[in-house]
Amino acid sequence: MTKLEDLKAARNAAEAAYDAANAAYTARAAASAAADAARADAYVAAEDAYAAREAAYAARAEAWAAEDAKRKYQGEK
Repeated sequence: MTKLEDLKAARNAAEAAYDAANAAYTARAAASAAADAARADAYVAAEDAYAAREAAYAARAEAWAAEDAKRKYQGEK
């Protein structure tokens, strides 16, 4: 190989390495964005679950209060 052919081969190898690194960076950025979206979805789901649990606790407390009021009313008769 001549010096010029060696330089062209080295340039081609460097360009291929750059393209591979760029593809890896792009894939990492896409994976990071997907992970961020999944994390946000999980956070919203956790907030919804917490709100549902709080609503269930409130409904249970209301049911207990109604039962207590019923017992008190029946006991006063």
